[in-house]
Amino acid sequence: MPNLKEMKALHLYTGEGYGLVTSSMLNKLYGRNLDTFVVHLGDQNVRFDYQQSTSDRTRVINQSINDLKAFLPEWAASKLSRKQMFVSVPLLHNNTSTIENADAFYSNFRDYMKQVKDAVINALGQRFWDNDFCGFYFRTEAVYPLQEKISRSNPTSTPMVKLMNDISYLVRNTYEKQFMWCPYYGYGTYKDNIIYNLGLVANRTNIFDIICIQPAYYFQGSAYKGNLRLVFDSINDDPQEVVDADRNPVAGGRIDSATAIVGVNMEANDYFNTSKKTEFDAYIDAFMDIVDMGPIVWYAGGIRNLVQNSQLLDAIEDFLM
Repeated sequence: MPNLKEMKALHLYTGEGYGLVTSSMLNKLYGRNLDTFVVHLGDQNVRFDYQQSTSDRTRVINQSINDLKAFLPEWAASKLSRKQMFVSVPLLHNNTSTIENADAFYSNFRDYMKQVKDAVINALGQRFWDNDFCGFYFRTEAVYPLQEKISRSNPTSTPMVKLMNDISYLVRNTYEKQFMWCPYYGYGTYKDNIIYNLGLVANRTNIFDIICIQPAYYFQGSAYKGNLRLVFDSINDDPQEVVDADRNPVAGGRIDSATAIVGVNMEANDYFNTSKKTEFDAYIDAFMDIVDMGPIVWYAGGIRNLVQNSQLLDAIEDFLM
C-alpha cells in the first residue's frame, strides 16, 4: 500500500445513476500520477433512510454490491488493475429520524462490508485484497445534526459518531484495513459547528486513518475563499490538527491517541479553466507546496465526463507531480 501521507487519489463514481465505468475509461486515467481510487457505488439516491422500511436497506446493499460486481471486471481488465482501491460505504439520508438513529444501521454496514470483501476476492483475488485493497470510505460528508456540536468528553454520544466508531473497529480489527473520510470544511448557517465536529473527530478520536478536507470554496463561492488557508494550516501544522475559523486548534488540539492523517480533497469540474478558473487556480496555489506532506484526493465529477476532458486531466497530473 502507498504511504498514506503521499497518497494521490481520485473519487470514482460508478453504477446506479452514473452508468458503468468501463476499462477503456479507466485506461485514460493511467499514467496521471494517481495511485489510489475511491470507488463510490451509485448516486445519492442509493442511501440508508430510517423513514423507509428495513427491506429498503437490503435494496441499498444489493444495488451497491451489484454495481461493484459489474465494475470489478472492468477494473481487472484495465491498466489500473494493480493500483490501490478504497470502496465507500452507503450514504446516510440527512433527515432527522435517520440522523437520530444512525447507529441503528450498524448491522447493515457490517453486512455490506462483508459482501464487498467477498466480491473483491472473487473478482480480483486474495492477493489484491491483501495488498492493494486499502479499506473503506465513509461517504456521509459531515457529522449530523449540523445544528449541534458533539461532546468533547463523550463524542460517541452522538449516534453518527458512534456509528463511525463502530465501523472503524470493524475496518481495523476484522478486515485490518484503513478507514477514510472526506468531510467538507464549514460553510452556511452552521459552519462553526461543522468545523468543530470535523475537528473534534480528527483531533481527539482514533476513528479515521485518513481525513481529506473539502475546502468548499470551489462550489460554495467567494465567501469561503479563506477556507483554503484554514485547511492548509490544518495539514501543515506539526503535529497536524484541524483549526477553526480563527486558526485555533479545534477542541484543544490533537491528542496523542488521535490517528487521522490530514490532507485535502481538491475540487474541480469542466469549468476549471473558464468560469471557475479563479477558484481552481487558488486551490493549486494554496496546496501545491504540500503535495507530499499529506494525502490528496481529487473530486473532478463523473468519470465518463472527466476522461473526455484532457485539459483537466493534464492539470491534475501536473499538480500531483
